[in-house]
Amino acid sequence: MQPRLIIDLNAVAANYRLLRVKAGPAICAGVVKGDGYGIGAEPIAKRLYQEGCRIFFTAGIDEALTLRPHLRDAIVYVLAGLCGAKPVDFSAQSIRPVLNEAGEIREWAKHEAGNCILHIDTGMNRLGLPPDALKYVEGLKPDFIMSHLANGERPDDAKNAEQKAVFDAILREFPGIPASLAATASIFMGQGYCYDLARPGIGLYGGNPFTGRPNPMQDVIRIDAPILQIRTLAKGETVGYGATFTAGGGERIATLGVGYADGFGRPFDNCGIGELDGYRVRLAGRVSMDYLTFDVSNCPENMLRIGKFITLLGGPVPVDEALNAAKISPYHFFTGLGRRFNRQYISD
Repeated sequence: MQPRLIIDLNAVAANYRLLRVKAGPAICAGVVKGDGYGIGAEPIAKRLYQEGCRIFFTAGIDEALTLRPHLRDAIVYVLAGLCGAKPVDFSAQSIRPVLNEAGEIREWAKHEAGNCILHIDTGMNRLGLPPDALKYVEGLKPDFIMSHLANGERPDDAKNAEQKAVFDAILREFPGIPASLAATASIFMGQGYCYDLARPGIGLYGGNPFTGRPNPMQDVIRIDAPILQIRTLAKGETVGYGATFTAGGGERIATLGVGYADGFGRPFDNCGIGELDGYRVRLAGRVSMDYLTFDVSNCPENMLRIGKFITLLGGPVPVDEALNAAKISPYHFFTGLGRRFNRQYISD
């Protein structure tokens, strides 16, 4: 019996529609890097295309090449730039690079002036050309000038306004060139941050783009795991590696067939939550590679049988609640989902 990972493509579409309205009149793209944040780039991208999305972002060219046949006339950008590939490798497949440094800018400019994005670093200090290196872009005619906020998940952070001011100064050097700054969280910060192109990622997949604020997005994933065994503990007995859960006596423990090999990592030790037919249950002990152990003592005896599925995340267990209990970010959790799930995609 495999654990189930159910992906609601209708929720993905609803999240995209909300973000598109919030970003308007800016164009709303779709970021599908990291295999669609671990949830499945191909079905996610195809559904976003059905919703009218025509600009997509991947991390590397391999991801872009995989999606290219499914997106027909859409524009696909590669965030990592050329990354060792040749410009002809991009143009031959109608894929466009996000140019991040002087060497690849010069290399691309020898090939063509446009069909690219110029990434300027405004304070993230990750990828992007420093503002004082704009001399390297002479002759380039990018589709957009792009930057990225370091603290977008905290809308009131002063660094957001500081980066925006730097970005606005840079844009004055490129009159008439469209701009892109907003990811999911900054889309909700107003039109001043959306410019001409918004690039939502985590929000499409239902992840909360904010720290310490309610999640405006619909949950996209649900995870159910089967009960493999049920046992009753005597007083003083312990559960799992490290013996971190000690029974008071009479607890019923259900062992589920899912573990950290599937993405339920050690942050869930003794704090994971689940639901069985309306009854909330708690993880007892540490997470193992293939198993979780839940205290199901509060559930009626007739519910407890081998093969019954307990919902661990999504549906009656909101994603935010489950991840907050483990103090783990949706970025980390989603992209760490394993391949052993029986993946089911729900669509109209």
